[in-house]
Amino acid sequence: MIFHVIAQHDHSTCNRVKEGPGFAKSGMTWVEGNDKVNILGVWGYPVSHRVFSVVEPIHSRMWNHCLIFILVWVLWKYFQ
Repeated sequence: MIFHVIAQHDHSTCNRVKEGPGFAKSGMTWVEGNDKVNILGVWGYPVSHRVFSVVEPIHSRMWNHCLIFILVWVLWKYFQ
């Protein structure tokens, strides 16, 4: 099962605006995935402060891990 994720934040909460271009390298480590989720692709649209990604769980029965990964990431980004 493959999931398409869209994450967006406001310019006033953008860490790249707050911390400078160096944040993009350290703040995007999630694109490497983990042992439960493959990141198939990530595309950014910086003008709108959006990131689009396509993710896939390693095992089809582990789709809930994928959803948890996405939910935690989105909440982490939202509350920063």
